[in-house]
Amino acid sequence: MKRLTTVFIFLFLLFTRSGYAQEIDAPEKKINELIQQLGNDDWNHRETAQDELLKIGFSIRPFLIKALKDCSDTEIKQRINLLLNTWLTHGGPDGGLVMRVQVDSSQPQNIIAFGPGGGNFLSRDGARSWQYISLPKNEDKFSYGRPINLVKNNILYICKGKQVHQSKDFGGTWEVLFTLKYDCNDLYWQENQYYIVTKQLISDKEVKWHLAVKSDEEKKFSYYPIGTTSPDTWVSSFFSGLSVPRHTSKKICINFQPIMKKDAFPTTFCSFDGGVSWEKINCDQQAMIIPSETEPDVLFGLSFTADYNNPVNGLVKSKDKGKTWQVISDQLSGKSVSCLVTHPKNNSIYIGVIDDGVLASYDDGKTWQVLNNGLHNLKVASLTFDPINPEIIYCSTRHGLFKSTNGGQKWTWASNGLAQCQITQIMTDPLNPNLILVADFTSGMRISEDEGTTWRPVQPQRPFRNVYRLAGNQNFLIVEGNNGFYRTFNLGKEWDELVALRNKQVAFCTFINSKEIYALDVKEKQILLSTDGSGERWEILSLLPEEIGDIRWMGKYQDFVVCIGHKGIAKLNTQNKKWIHPNLNMAEISTLCAVFNPQQPETLILSDSGDYGKTYEINLETETIRLFSTEKIKECSTRILFDQTNPQNIIKIVHPSGGVFVSHNNGVDWDNITPLVPYLDLRESNISSNGFIYLAAGGTIYSRKIPAK
Repeated sequence: MKRLTTVFIFLFLLFTRSGYAQEIDAPEKKINELIQQLGNDDWNHRETAQDELLKIGFSIRPFLIKALKDCSDTEIKQRINLLLNTWLTHGGPDGGLVMRVQVDSSQPQNIIAFGPGGGNFLSRDGARSWQYISLPKNEDKFSYGRPINLVKNNILYICKGKQVHQSKDFGGTWEVLFTLKYDCNDLYWQENQYYIVTKQLISDKEVKWHLAVKSDEEKKFSYYPIGTTSPDTWVSSFFSGLSVPRHTSKKICINFQPIMKKDAFPTTFCSFDGGVSWEKINCDQQAMIIPSETEPDVLFGLSFTADYNNPVNGLVKSKDKGKTWQVISDQLSGKSVSCLVTHPKNNSIYIGVIDDGVLASYDDGKTWQVLNNGLHNLKVASLTFDPINPEIIYCSTRHGLFKSTNGGQKWTWASNGLAQCQITQIMTDPLNPNLILVADFTSGMRISEDEGTTWRPVQPQRPFRNVYRLAGNQNFLIVEGNNGFYRTFNLGKEWDELVALRNKQVAFCTFINSKEIYALDVKEKQILLSTDGSGERWEILSLLPEEIGDIRWMGKYQDFVVCIGHKGIAKLNTQNKKWIHPNLNMAEISTLCAVFNPQQPETLILSDSGDYGKTYEINLETETIRLFSTEKIKECSTRILFDQTNPQNIIKIVHPSGGVFVSHNNGVDWDNITPLVPYLDLRESNISSNGFIYLAAGGTIYSRKIPAK
């Protein structure tokens, strides 16, 4: 037991020390050398070799299995068994939504990319490769909403409450640098000066903002009041939130972004004396405002309409510190502009437009050039200039990061190892354990045909809400996109729309065999059936009974389609199309997920979202219900999985960071097998046909063999 505890501590220290979430390409020779080092006479060498093998990830498995057969060294065998029975990373599909990019002001080869799918990633070679950054202790579980600031000289900073933490070893260790009067919201450093936006809650209707300013030599911060806003605003750090021009640092502008709601517009405050005094900038067009990089009194802004579906009117400019404004370009009308920046040296204007890519104007907005050469995803989120060489620009999109070295004339992919995908679905093939499909919330679907070692994107790259597969045909998929349903017969190489489902709100789709596809039309409250194996033709199987209320889950066993609503449960006989209402009291159960027990197909296992920790078993034949699991797991299970190789093994995934639990005796007892990874956001999981558990934690995939009893 002591040895097992030591291993878990070792894994925790490894992940928090290395911050490694990506699988590295490691040659066969290096892996075999590291395996031999597991038996080195020096204990430190053995630990280092084990550390390095874990960093490489899942691709070490075949080498470990071969070495286990060929090796006679007891120490090596013992360590190989430990590695084979722990979580190994597959990395994850590169790319995904990147929201914010920061470049080290003194060493621009150091870059941080932040996104909601994977948290903060660091590149130390100009975006050629990336590694995950571990955050301060107890921070990782909710780190994806907290961007790191890369400020100067390889030092990382992060705001946490009233404290500013710093790391001098790229996230390996953190220490408290400053303790502020108020909550830290955003941080900037320039010319030996710290600028920190702080937030003071005055009441439930008012927030007061201050700028904390301190030079490297000064011991204390000076606090200057900026202004007040409502509590539902935040410093828009993804859209020029705190803007300090490099050549005119006395001019500072801060954009406060309201939570998206009707008639809510950005509020901007600017200072022209280094943050000592502040003015609220009034613009009739409700503009999001940035200062000019080269002209001291000039401000630029985007004017907005009241309609968020058609947000931008045009580009506006002020030459007198925001007192008067003029429209300098109306060519942006109707475009969804996501970012606005000016060139640090020549005052050219660059904008990012969702679906249109990057546009640049070199004549003060009179004409615009499209700069999309090599930009394979046009849903632009941000644009960032290199602080030393402004010809280098970084463009973040919904499908990763792109880099230009010639002012945007040509872009190259810069996301190798940058796993920012927000994986919402993992699918494994019941006949082929090498095949894995993942759906990305922001940029589409990726497929691996080698157990997650390499990935290929599915074209076209669009967000998929749900992916469905037809049993018996591993190449056939149906996906739900934002604008309808699409199908492919060759694993995503070609797609066509399911016209029969156009304008239908299909919430659940259950594939039974190679011919039958069941779908639930929520809008019309009816069950649809397709029997042609392709979804080309559909018939109305039955209307839904009103007694069960809004449907939470649908599945099928034998000749019955089972529907669970918020009021009760019912099953439809597909032969005579009659509904049967089991005499079950489900008034107190709020079903989050359900699965049929493969050993007893007439029984359902339900996870209750209304009473955390409770899982129920329903027998549809005897019409009985019983508490299935113990009360040890005091959170809501988002997924229940049965091991197809041994149905006595049941896996529960607890939402969203409560962990992973396994039962070897049909739910009587549970063991915690949660991976000790630096970033845990367990929203999707699955079990392969050869008994491996796959987890998606943000944009990274982990797997391990289901542990023996």
